[in-house]
Amino acid sequence: MDKDIKRHEALITFLRQFELYKNTKIVEKERNTADLKNVDTQDINRAVFLICDFLNQPTGSSGDVDLYKLLQTYFTDIKKRKSINMIIDE
Repeated sequence: MDKDIKRHEALITFLRQFELYKNTKIVEKERNTADLKNVDTQDINRAVFLICDFLNQPTGSSGDVDLYKLLQTYFTDIKKRKSINMIIDE
């Protein structure tokens, strides 16, 4: 776990050089699934920006794709998360 927090700290430190991530905070304690319902929506949205940057996709919501809504729902609503997992596991 120690290497995971170091990787997290290094990533956040790197991202802070970009305006979008300037106010991103380092999470000192590893989150578990019970903590997810308290994740800040803006942090989820910044994570979507990272996914889009990595995939060189211009936005997280276009056409029939809405990664913002999907990840916000997945992380913050345990009942819907279970439903999404059931769909994925089919």
